[in-house]
Amino acid sequence: MDSYAKKIRSLREGKNVTQEEAASALGVTRPTYNAIETGKRDLTVEELHKLCVLLGITVEQFLFSSSQSESYESRMAKYKELILNCLQCGATMNDPGVGKTKLALMVYMCDFASYYENKISLSMLSYRHTAYGPIADAYYRMIDELYDEGAITIELRGRAILLYANEPAAPHSLLTLEELELIKKVCEPWHDQPTQAIVDFVKGNTPWKKRTLGEIIAYDDILDEQTNPFLALDSTKSRVIA
Repeated sequence: MDSYAKKIRSLREGKNVTQEEAASALGVTRPTYNAIETGKRDLTVEELHKLCVLLGITVEQFLFSSSQSESYESRMAKYKELILNCLQCGATMNDPGVGKTKLALMVYMCDFASYYENKISLSMLSYRHTAYGPIADAYYRMIDELYDEGAITIELRGRAILLYANEPAAPHSLLTLEELELIKKVCEPWHDQPTQAIVDFVKGNTPWKKRTLGEIIAYDDILDEQTNPFLALDSTKSRVIA
């Protein structure tokens, strides 16, 4: 992360944020923060997310505008695999199509469920508070790319936009077995439920409630929940959807 030191300082100064304010947001001392800006100490993933929230940018915006384009591309490749595996787990035999918004929220739940369990998300991308729920800024662009690559088919059904996987098995070369199992546990309880049910559910959780429209949702917000809400759906789904 020391290659980002100058960029961090430039962004902070551009937002008129002091080192003291930045240190407080990251939960470190001012000398420790100064070491980050001088390249003597690396940022942790958690600190990077907190810093981006403070500066009002997404993690992908920070990474993509840097020289680390290869790292960014690898993140996007894994994010696409996450989307396709959520699409596979969220589909049913009778109707393999999954709503575009519903899929976006299943991807969100997988990322935040992973952070709750392991203190690191699957994609490490930022999510924004939108009218439909928490959605990654990169989501719609990745859907377009997956369509252009022939990985998915998009169908309009009335007012709904449905996505279909073009291959029977989703690629998973960049996902571990543990990550695939987490995706399955998060998504399968929702495969036969309408989009509005999942929208209402995620809006009832702490990360959504703590932010306002347009704000970036901090991964740490999910830690305010007593249990991982996205891995306990079997016992709560009837209450949520009823």
